[in-house]
Amino acid sequence: MHGSFGHFKATLQRRKQRKEKQEGKFNKKNLDFVSNKTDELEFTKPSNYELKKINKTFRNKIHKHKRKEAIVFVIVMILSFTVLFLIIW
Repeated sequence: MHGSFGHFKATLQRRKQRKEKQEGKFNKKNLDFVSNKTDELEFTKPSNYELKKINKTFRNKIHKHKRKEAIVFVIVMILSFTVLFLIIW
């Protein structure tokens, strides 16, 4: 008998959490926003050489990705035209 009220409250809490999760709402009581934060992250500033190297790697990745997309597009178009040609012929 002593634990049934606690269990009931926990069940209600879980139902409320599931409902909020399904509806996509935030629980405003549990938001922990602190405006007086003094913890700031410190990052080393990369040199110009490092920035150029990073940019080059990103550009290479983007170029490879675009090339793969173009190849797949061409293959799909060739296959679709072939199938249409065989159906119509």
